Amino acid sequence: SYEAYSAPHPKTRFSPQFMANVTLGEVVGLVRDDLLPRILPIDGSVSKWNWDQTVPVTIPETIVSSREEIPSMADMQPIMADAKQAFYQPGVNSVCIQFKSGAIVRYCSITFSS
Repeated sequence: SYEAYSAPHPKTRFSPQFMANVTLGEVVGLVRDDLLPRILPIDGSVSKWNWDQTVPVTIPETIVSSREEIPSMADMQPIMADAKQAFYQPGVNSVCIQFKSGAIVRYCSITFSS
């Protein structure tokens, strides 16, 4: 099902399960060591995005990692809204996001699903 597909592994850092069980000491360490992802402060950081057939295999493509720059929630809304429909399209395995800076990233199509 889409719900099972879109749920990150419980042991993945920043997953809902991780966040529900994180200790104050762990939070202090994440902040102190600058290990949190960075949400881009400006809406409109995404210039375009599309679903793709490439199967993500590397860690940066399958999880949100420490210090990674990620689009704001407003920029993610259209992608997240389209994720369930994309899930049912044959061969859709990832989403490519191009930032206005020119950087292009590929994520497993569940990375930003909710």
